[in-house]
Amino acid sequence: MSTAETDRLSIKQRIKNGESISAVRVPTNADREKAHAIISERHPDMLYLDTHHSPITEWDISRICKAGQELDTPVMMRIKHACQAPLISSLLDIGVFSIKVPTVEDEATVDAIIDGFYYPPVGKRSLGGTNNYGEIKTPGVKDTERDGLPYWQWWNENAVLGFKIETLKGVLNARYLAKPGIDYVDFGNQDLKHDLAIQKHPGFETIDDCKEFVKNALQGTGVKFGL
Repeated sequence: MSTAETDRLSIKQRIKNGESISAVRVPTNADREKAHAIISERHPDMLYLDTHHSPITEWDISRICKAGQELDTPVMMRIKHACQAPLISSLLDIGVFSIKVPTVEDEATVDAIIDGFYYPPVGKRSLGGTNNYGEIKTPGVKDTERDGLPYWQWWNENAVLGFKIETLKGVLNARYLAKPGIDYVDFGNQDLKHDLAIQKHPGFETIDDCKEFVKNALQGTGVKFGL
């Protein structure tokens, strides 16, 4: 595929095609100028906002998302905890484009993540919001749009959702967690290594053992391992 053809594909489509995606970390306290500098210097596909272990406010999220939009660079946000799934839609309304969820272990969590991330009929995200990523509001027209599609449809076809596996339970359940709507999974190596030392499960002594198992489990699901 030529460079021009690749440039026309959405990030989601490129992930599904098995391409590597660049997501460059931006500090949670970055101002507009800092975010712009990172984009100008690194040219990432997305800015990566890791809030799992860092303090952040909604104003911080909004500032960084707006800075990214100004240079046509969306923000991937790693949320603080899997139990925040019901709050995902409110983060998206601030301007986040992609969500990464830490420490996913069970199907109920995946269902909640999908419901919070996608609009019906895929999920249960509420229509509305004034700062959604890439949303175009046409004067005098009730429905919003993007690239000639109703915004909700464009979002469902293009926004990126993934999660981290950081426990042996998540590894063993990988096949059941790889549901339609999930674009990729990756590992939290530090926590997973610690959990493996505690669990002492035969055949899963190393990260590589787990990686091989998950890669095999994801075959045929359409969910990619890693970005």
